[in-house]
Amino acid sequence: SLSVTLDADTRATSTVVAKAGVEREIAQYRLTATNANANITELVISNDTTVDARISEYRLYDGSTDSSTLLATDNPMTGTTTFKIASGNLVVPANGNKTLTVKAVLNPISLKTQTGAQLQLTLTGYKYVSAGTEVASSSLTVKPVSNTMTIRKTMPTFDLVSGVTGGQGTYQPVLTFTVSADANEDVIL
Repeated sequence: SLSVTLDADTRATSTVVAKAGVEREIAQYRLTATNANANITELVISNDTTVDARISEYRLYDGSTDSSTLLATDNPMTGTTTFKIASGNLVVPANGNKTLTVKAVLNPISLKTQTGAQLQLTLTGYKYVSAGTEVASSSLTVKPVSNTMTIRKTMPTFDLVSGVTGGQGTYQPVLTFTVSADANEDVIL
């Protein structure tokens, strides 16, 4: 049998900046096979919040590092994405597990009013072959749900300025910092 959970190292709820062609990690899923190998041939995910034109493509990776292997890609035209995986490319060993990473490739945001969309992925189904039999699970009893990501056109970055010393006057600096913005948009304070 095969079980699927959200991996403990999945990205925390956060903000992602939309830059054309840049991958942003959304979720990590852990697949565990019991008693026999599971040759995964299909995974289905859905965006729980809405169909979003800001998402160009989803990419599925075997692993959770920068050197992870790209397994499949799909364009999310309906809010549901189906990753078709070539037989033998993703085998979860018997009594072992694999971590899969889902990344979103975002489209640029052209208008400020388009910022702030939420993205939350749920793994809703899968197919695999085990001991020569194909198993399909389109109705998981427990569906692993990623943390919520907010897609923004830009995001301010705050950096603490070191080496600031107080003067002799009435007012003393307590904290000095710089604010920068992503190149997509200005940040107004």
